[in-house]
Amino acid sequence: AAGHDVGGVSLGSAGTRPRTAPGGAATGSMTPLERESQISYGGGSPVLRKKLFDQNVAEWGSRYQKNKKQLDTISRECQNLRSEAAKQQQELDGKIEHFDQMEARFNNEVMPKFGDAKSREEAARQERHHLQVDLSENRKLKVQLSRDRKILCADFERKHSELGRGAETRDRLEAQLGSFTLQRQQVTSERQRMERELDLVSHNLRRHTELADEAHHETERTCGGIKTSVHHMNPSIRLESSTLSHEAIAMEEKMAK
Repeated sequence: AAGHDVGGVSLGSAGTRPRTAPGGAATGSMTPLERESQISYGGGSPVLRKKLFDQNVAEWGSRYQKNKKQLDTISRECQNLRSEAAKQQQELDGKIEHFDQMEARFNNEVMPKFGDAKSREEAARQERHHLQVDLSENRKLKVQLSRDRKILCADFERKHSELGRGAETRDRLEAQLGSFTLQRQQVTSERQRMERELDLVSHNLRRHTELADEAHHETERTCGGIKTSVHHMNPSIRLESSTLSHEAIAMEEKMAK
């Protein structure tokens, strides 16, 4: 703890060892006024009193210089602390201002964007749910379409094989049709040939019929003449004429056939 102060400067401390005056009193614990009184009114020689005074002044001066140095050091430290405090206060003000700007930006920009992002995220979640529902429906539809595709492929293969067999049958029928057409053409040509031959035979038959008719008329006229002449001949000649008449009739019938 500091001692007594004179003019704001500490003149002693508790750690200073008390000095004893020549009369046996402890001078270290006395004030300078007490020391002056002791010097002025106490016992002892003037030299001793002057020595004690100079010693007290020297001690006071050394303490003053020491305390002044400490005070200057403390003042510089206080000034540094005030500068540091001002600097930190300025930094704090800057940080507060930056924080206020950040808070204003947060309230004016970030929060609206956050609200928009949250609404978009909610919309995206709902859309994702709808897409998942659509995906499950599409998967079911895919399974159904796969079954239908298998059935249609089997039906297509069956119809394709039937079409192949139909094509083979058609080719075979076309070949038969070509053969039948050729046969029909041959039959037609044969029929035309036979018709021509029939026309020729009919023409010959008509000509032969005309010849037979002429021969028949000639034979009838001859027979009539023979019959007429037979009545005027004897019986033997009549028998011969009758035989000739029968032969002529037989010949006529043969020619008619």
